[in-house]
Amino acid sequence: MTAIKPPIEPDKPPPLNAVVGKHNNTISMLAPLGLNQLRLLSFCLSFYDSRKPDNRRFTTTVKDLKNIFKGMGEKTAYDIVRQTIIALNSKPYITTEINARGNIEDVVVFWFSGLRYERTQGIFTFILSDAIAPYLTGLKAEFTRFRLEHVYQFRSAITWKLYENLKRWEGDGSWSVALTELREFLGMAGKYPKWADFKKWVIDKALAEINLLSDIRVSYAYRKRQKLITGLEFNIASKAEQQEGVVGTIGDTANDMRLLRPMGLSKPQAEALSRLAKEAGKDLEFYLRDILARWEAKPEAEQKAGNKAAYIYSVLHREFSPKLFTDEALAVSEKSLPVAPPFLHTPEPPPDGPELAAIKRLVEARVKPGVYTAWVMPLRLRIQGNTAVFLGPNKIFCSYITKTAPEIWATIHEAALESGFVKTEMDVNPVL
Repeated sequence: MTAIKPPIEPDKPPPLNAVVGKHNNTISMLAPLGLNQLRLLSFCLSFYDSRKPDNRRFTTTVKDLKNIFKGMGEKTAYDIVRQTIIALNSKPYITTEINARGNIEDVVVFWFSGLRYERTQGIFTFILSDAIAPYLTGLKAEFTRFRLEHVYQFRSAITWKLYENLKRWEGDGSWSVALTELREFLGMAGKYPKWADFKKWVIDKALAEINLLSDIRVSYAYRKRQKLITGLEFNIASKAEQQEGVVGTIGDTANDMRLLRPMGLSKPQAEALSRLAKEAGKDLEFYLRDILARWEAKPEAEQKAGNKAAYIYSVLHREFSPKLFTDEALAVSEKSLPVAPPFLHTPEPPPDGPELAAIKRLVEARVKPGVYTAWVMPLRLRIQGNTAVFLGPNKIFCSYITKTAPEIWATIHEAALESGFVKTEMDVNPVL
């Protein structure tokens, strides 16, 4: 009779501030790895103390992994772990060594040995391969360390790879690299051949995440040969050192724009938020970091159905704007409203345009049916640049919404911001 094996007891999971250490030679070999492979690799390495030459077997769970990387859905996380375990060992670390005869030879090294994954319980066991262990444990020199808390919110493998390369040179304060080398380090060789596209979609987008979410602040300058850009000079500073004797980044419009524009916000939206943050005396970067964490905590289906840029703009605008409206703005009641709005009978209004229809759909989901029918359906919309001007049937109607029942106006206002407008106004419809 086959004995039943006792259940495996998982090891204590690493905290969010756990340290990941690697020999510098391994950082350049991250190029072929995707985001989930980088996540799983760093999660596993955080179990080890890179200062000690101790390579032992660890057991952990998919749930522990998901607790760190909250953007992964439960079902998605189980699938990802299985796929990533297979993918990681199909992308080995390749290095060169001098053999006994004094010749250079290529050595193919796998990250892990004996990786096991129990599907039903979501438990996986791992141990570093004997060949790779010296590059990840017992490190005394030429190594790079970072904490999980400074990478766990990254949404791009490019951001992660660039961050690890930058951390390698943090102690020097700068990193000069040729564009061809940089493309290889980021796994982008042959992609975005035009510099303008590479700058916009790779470098600037990755640095926006790094500057917002990590422990370093980075800027860069061009290296040129005549008019041709051949490389970049990254300037790297620790945020902890920068903050000594410095009062935040309040009022730093250039910094606010660098953070917001890569998130998908338009230039007028970013400028408006920067101005409001300055007027409110609040650090936009601090609030943006919190909002992104809340977005990442949303279920995967909700993220796909939503609009990240609109969410960021709406929440920040509400945070920085003067508190003109009640907290019940998104749960408008019918109790305090008259049975019918105070205006005379008007002709049948023309059909809503796409912008107004989108706003009304958002409002309809947040108010009672009677409120929507009486106070929202009659509204028309005039677009003036980035301003949504809502047109009411008469002065009494407009005054009632904006002054007597501001919770209605607050709901309309929020819906307009989520739809991409920067300002809202109320006016009388000149056609009626």
